Amino acid sequence: MATVRRNCEDWRLHRHTTKGYYLVDPTESGTSFEVECDLSSNPAKTIMHHDKETRTFFSRSANGNYMTVDVTYWLALDKIDAVKTRASSCSQYVKMECFRNAIEFADNKAYWLGRHSEKYTYWGDVYGNSGYCECGLPANCEILGDKCNCETSTLTWKYDDGNLVDMAALPLRQLRSDYLVNNAKGYHTIGPLICTDVDPRSWIETPAGVTLTFMLVVISFLSIVMVSLTCYRRHLWKQLSWKCKKKQSVT
Repeated sequence: MATVRRNCEDWRLHRHTTKGYYLVDPTESGTSFEVECDLSSNPAKTIMHHDKETRTFFSRSANGNYMTVDVTYWLALDKIDAVKTRASSCSQYVKMECFRNAIEFADNKAYWLGRHSEKYTYWGDVYGNSGYCECGLPANCEILGDKCNCETSTLTWKYDDGNLVDMAALPLRQLRSDYLVNNAKGYHTIGPLICTDVDPRSWIETPAGVTLTFMLVVISFLSIVMVSLTCYRRHLWKQLSWKCKKKQSVT
């Protein structure tokens, strides 16, 4: 029977160091499945791939005046949910390269759908601020005051990228732009979902727990030995006392 662990970190803790595919059962339900584990990091990371990871071109002429990108993961969503229960954080890298204002999150014309098909109008790690990309919060966009680089209609190539980090929202399931202006074009990149695992062991399985358990067993054993010795000594003393009394009565 193939060995199954609770998550990738469980495999790392069992002295596995090679990046590859491993069987896991995060909920310990008896239903295992294969995931890619990066065991070179501490803690280990679980990588969940999909069918849209390749940098992909889009344009007004090729796609019409709107764009929809449906993302299908190799793992079923319930299995991704199971992996997340044994993770401390998850992230998904996204990048939008654009010519003219190809994607407009600030005007709610562009958005992505999350795990439960909820709509999000931000791009990158911006603490959920609607309409913002990562350059917008620190005011580092190419045009001062813009929330995203790709919202401006300048005839130059630019980009917005970053990591989506809201575990409840992830994974990204669809990217959509409801309106592409004339001559708009670009490339989108949607990375795999990567979750950083937690140590799945209960405290008693950790080195500290094992050490304390061993010490308690030793202490318990010594206590039993001491009690036994005490009882044995009392028994011997009673026997000796009885013999002395019997001898005195005879004399």
